[in-house]
Amino acid sequence: MKQICKKKSRILGAGTVQLLLVLLLSGSAFGLKLGWGKSSGKEAESEKTALNLVGFFFKDAYAFNGFQYAYPEGSHVKIVRGKGMAHSGNAAVQFDLVASDYSGGSICLNRKTYDFKKYTKKGALQFWVKGVQGGEKAWVALVDDDKIDGHKTVVRLEVDWFGAITDKWTLVSIPLEHFGNQGVYWDAKSGREVDADFDWEHVAEFRIEIKKDENKSFRIWVDDIQVVKSLR
Repeated sequence: MKQICKKKSRILGAGTVQLLLVLLLSGSAFGLKLGWGKSSGKEAESEKTALNLVGFFFKDAYAFNGFQYAYPEGSHVKIVRGKGMAHSGNAAVQFDLVASDYSGGSICLNRKTYDFKKYTKKGALQFWVKGVQGGEKAWVALVDDDKIDGHKTVVRLEVDWFGAITDKWTLVSIPLEHFGNQGVYWDAKSGREVDADFDWEHVAEFRIEIKKDENKSFRIWVDDIQVVKSLR
C-alpha cells in the first residue's frame, strides 16, 4: 500500500508540473491582453526607433567596420571618445577640415552599401552636430559606390537649410527626396565636376564638405548618423 501511495504521489507531482507549464505558456501567449510583460515608456520608444531605422553610418563606431578619409592634406576625420564628447553613447566623429581650401571628410562602409531607393520619398538622413564656436558653414553629402560605374557620385545640401550648426548638439533631419537623383562626380581629366545620376541602390558614404574660405577654421563633431524610414 505504501508503495502504491508513493507511486500515485509521483504521478500527481508530474501532472502538477505539466499543469503549471501549460499555465505559464498560456500566460506568455496571452500576456499582452492580460497586461503582463509590458515595456516601459523608454523601452517602447526605443523599439519604435529601431523599427524606423533603415541604416546607419556611425553609432559609437563605424557601421560594418567602416573607415574614414579626408582631403586635402591637412584634413582629418577621427573618432573621439571621452566625457562630454558625444551626443549619446561615448563617442563621436570629429571633422577637422582645411578652411582655406575645398575640403571634405567621409565615413565609408566597408565592402557594403545601403539600398535606400524605396525610402527616397519619405525617408530622411538624420545626425547630431556641434561646432567649436557655432556658425560653421558646411555641406552634407551622400556618396554612391564607385565600383558600379567607376566614379563616386555625390549628392549634397547645405546643412544650414535644415538646422544651423551651433556650439550645442543640434539634430539635423534631411528628407532624402531633397537630395534628388542628380549628382556630380569629380572628373580628373577635365578638372571639374560632371553631372551624373545618383545610385540610391548603392549608397556607400556619408560626407561633410566645406567650400574654400567660407570658414576661418573648421572643427565639428557629428554623432548618431542614420537613415530612417520616415520623419515622425
